Amino acid sequence: MTALVVKLGGSFAGDARLDAWGVALAAAARPLVIVPGGGPFADAVRGAQGAMGYSERAAHRMAILAMAQYGEALADRFRLPLVAAETAIATLRGAAVWSPLATALDDPHLPASWELTSDSIAAWLAARIGAAGLVLVKQAAPRAVRTAQDATAADLTDALFPAYAERLSCPVFIAGPEGVAEIAALAAGAGTGGPGRARLESAPPLRRAVGWRSRRRRRAGAGR
Repeated sequence: MTALVVKLGGSFAGDARLDAWGVALAAAARPLVIVPGGGPFADAVRGAQGAMGYSERAAHRMAILAMAQYGEALADRFRLPLVAAETAIATLRGAAVWSPLATALDDPHLPASWELTSDSIAAWLAARIGAAGLVLVKQAAPRAVRTAQDATAADLTDALFPAYAERLSCPVFIAGPEGVAEIAALAAGAGTGGPGRARLESAPPLRRAVGWRSRRRRRAGAGR
């Protein structure tokens, strides 16, 4: 059975609901890979870039390291194993936390830009492993969101996400903070939709519609 990829955003670091998500995801009866956001670790990289003057490439690599740090924290808190190699993901029987260091740090398909966040990296990983599905766990409820373009327009995902999502053959879901029970059911192989999450429909990739780069400034804390 192929893994379900669940991106758990860094905005949940220190949130009272983090443990509820940890319990729900750790109890998965199927292969499940948690992709960590960057959280306060990525915020520190962003905040120091202006003062220290390091390049976008250096910031990109440091933000991937930030995801790895948040992943270490999640794995420890949820008492889950860390996986890095895709061969290890293929042998999973339950939940694990993904470390991006082995595959994402220098991959040329991931641009060195703050426009890239862990949402797109999760979609990139899901495409690489042929995931059974992709779930993005968000602080905001996914209201009136039907496509990846809608998600980007609502500022739920980064501007590059639709292009990465378009490469997927699996369903893509966005879950709000109240969607814990529904995602737990999805992880158990039940359910296809509900008020706590939105299943995205296919749509033309963003790069064909408005270009690869976004003019919108990402919110602090929303990236990676």
